[in-house]
Amino acid sequence: MLSKSELALSYFPQSNPSDAVRNLMKMVTYCQALHQELLATGYKKTQRFFTPKQIALIYAYLGEP
Repeated sequence: MLSKSELALSYFPQSNPSDAVRNLMKMVTYCQALHQELLATGYKKTQRFFTPKQIALIYAYLGEP
């Protein structure tokens, strides 16, 4: 498991943690297929960590950082 901020900072290393999370989540919600698949895994907007399956989905849709 990775925290949202850890994963977000890997995509946006020059950002502060809150901006990085905000930018990552914009990318996730913009990609509707990814967002729907995350919701199907039980993803909730308020969760602080991504599960390994959720991380794999993000990598599959957005590429590895």
